[in-house]
Amino acid sequence: MSPRRAKSVTASLSTEDRKLARVLGELGITRPVLTVAAMRETDIKPQTAYALLMKETSGGRNIFGCDWGRTGGVPPFCNEPVTEARYRALRALGKANGVGRCQLTSFGFLDEADRNGGAWKDFPNMLVGFGLIGRLTREHGVEAGANRYNGGDSSQGERNGAAAGYGREFVQHRDHAQRVLRGRGFEV
Repeated sequence: MSPRRAKSVTASLSTEDRKLARVLGELGITRPVLTVAAMRETDIKPQTAYALLMKETSGGRNIFGCDWGRTGGVPPFCNEPVTEARYRALRALGKANGVGRCQLTSFGFLDEADRNGGAWKDFPNMLVGFGLIGRLTREHGVEAGANRYNGGDSSQGERNGAAAGYGREFVQHRDHAQRVLRGRGFEV
């Protein structure tokens, strides 16, 4: 995505969206204006965006994950900032690992973010992650959908996510944000 596109996306936000971004920033979300823009484009609730970013990267840090799953070992760049060069080096290894604010892992999701401007960039990363969590929570409910985001979009993936406590913690984050936002006058 070009810098001009990112500016046009955030320039279109309303005064209310900017107020929402301030509150999300107070709650610990990094790049809150860009987060609201991605949230609006993917049609997810702010409390869902908040929960995903808190669960995946402690508020939306643009970092690499540290888990190669069953293949074992620790991937390169564990918890380090995502850059285009590091991202391309990781992809050249042919192994999946979490990338960016939404910890995109699947090669298909990374390819989608690349088509939107680059998985290493915040906005394309959130477009894919937010789109996915939105679809999963609409189809399976909040907790089950979050478990599938973490463990894979299957019954087994849902069980894996549940065993890790992912969906339960996701719901706790989501409920917290919803209470705060309602207390600040937002309809969520």
